[in-house]
Amino acid sequence: AVVSTQSTGKRSCRETQTVKQRNERCQTTSDTSTQMTKTGCWVSDRGDKVIVPGKYVSADEKFAYMLRQVIILQSYFRRWKARKYVDSIRQDHVRRIDWEKKEEERKR
Repeated sequence: AVVSTQSTGKRSCRETQTVKQRNERCQTTSDTSTQMTKTGCWVSDRGDKVIVPGKYVSADEKFAYMLRQVIILQSYFRRWKARKYVDSIRQDHVRRIDWEKKEEERKR
């Protein structure tokens, strides 16, 4: 391999291109293990939980379910926003009618 040396020194040599790596162990604070009953060692299974697998859900089914839930959530949000808008229009209408009544009384 050809190393180009320019006026700035060794620019493309291995030493300038190498990153110094630091290895660090990642060990959890507590180790866990499971002990099974065997000859000479009996382990009580009184407090054990029996885990039963649920129905298998494919990625397409999960996506379809999530899409249905998103559509429901969007419809609730849009309904809330529409009600809020209609209430504000209703309040503006009531205020306008009150103002017109006061203006009529003031002009008399």
